[in-house]
Amino acid sequence: MSANFLADKDIVIVAYGEVKNEVRSGKTATELSAAVMVELLAKTGLTNRDIDGFALTLPLSEVGNPWYSNVMVENLGIQARWLQITDIGGCSILGNIARGAAALKCGMAEYVFCIHADAPGRMPKVEVANYRSEFQETVGYQGPLVAFGLMTDAYDHKYGLKPEALGKLAVVQRNGAVLNENAVDKLRKPITVDDYLNSRMVSEPMRLLDCVMRCDGANGVVVTTLERAKAMGSKKMVRLASYSEITNYDPTNSMPDGFETGFQVVGPDALRKAGMTPADVDMFHPYDDFLIAMLLKLEQIGFCKRGRRVLPAAASTWLRRCASSWARPAAVRCPMRRTPW
Repeated sequence: MSANFLADKDIVIVAYGEVKNEVRSGKTATELSAAVMVELLAKTGLTNRDIDGFALTLPLSEVGNPWYSNVMVENLGIQARWLQITDIGGCSILGNIARGAAALKCGMAEYVFCIHADAPGRMPKVEVANYRSEFQETVGYQGPLVAFGLMTDAYDHKYGLKPEALGKLAVVQRNGAVLNENAVDKLRKPITVDDYLNSRMVSEPMRLLDCVMRCDGANGVVVTTLERAKAMGSKKMVRLASYSEITNYDPTNSMPDGFETGFQVVGPDALRKAGMTPADVDMFHPYDDFLIAMLLKLEQIGFCKRGRRVLPAAASTWLRRCASSWARPAAVRCPMRRTPW
């Protein structure tokens, strides 16, 4: 098991930036990244000449562009001594913070800007040769909606699942959008559990309000050493405590249990490295495209027992804390790797 390279807590986030999320904004990922960079520079007092480390995620709208990172730093006027592009899906953002921290530890950079931007409304048509395209879609198993619909149904058969439990998660997420000025405008309206239950089925038993909605947006952080942050005069900073990642969990198992994911490895590992337990966590910001996946994360990281038909009272209180925290950017999120199904 790997050691905790963040154990000294000497790598910090000194600034966070974010643009407003929009549906089909017409902007490119580069334009969105530039807006975030302007905000980060203003908050830190740095200039583009100070940026020697730059980490990007691979956006859907730039798939097939082999020079994306090179073109980005050229357009933003950055001379990068360390350049990174990460393509591990929705966890690329946290992955870049960890990779930036490693670069700082190795002396490869002094200030690392980690920026995530995408404009899926401009996404090109790309065909990827993989298990899904060759063995699932050819027999009508079309995309994530079907996969997660089957997952939700299987979970219900194995454990028994009250839709109200997923409804609570939907309500908490929406409460965060209501408080966040950068959220998509049409999603800044409260919903109730009844609204969730009455939303139309899109892949039975999965409802519309189980699902993510694609939008254009960008966010980013500035990562540096604690010593440099103090020299900058930074008054507020977040110290990184631990990180854990896994990709393609249990690949040699030809008959895997769909409810066994990499979160049962990286969740406890990240908490152990930080010297924490789930009971010590005040805010938890999971990410996934569908609510059933968030429920699995809650279970496998240790916030509630597997197969609980409703969330315990303690978890409900903790979820309300998360909703109130979403009124402002959360620079530190649970450092976990999402496992694709």
